[in-house]
Amino acid sequence: MWLKISKYVLAVIVIIYGLYGLINMDFKFNTQMDIFLGLLLLVIGVEEFSKERKMTGWLFIIVFLAFVSLSI
Repeated sequence: MWLKISKYVLAVIVIIYGLYGLINMDFKFNTQMDIFLGLLLLVIGVEEFSKERKMTGWLFIIVFLAFVSLSI
């Protein structure tokens, strides 16, 4: 249950940061948006593991690690 709630909360946060940047043409919050997007990928990966879909879970976690390492 907490995975679904955190997935939706993180998705809303990412959408808000993205819309703010697009509407105001102010991209100073892109780093925070990248962090929340990476966390969203991690939560989706853990959720896939809980659904016994190990390959897609590993894929999301690998993409999370690559995304976070590139955004730092």
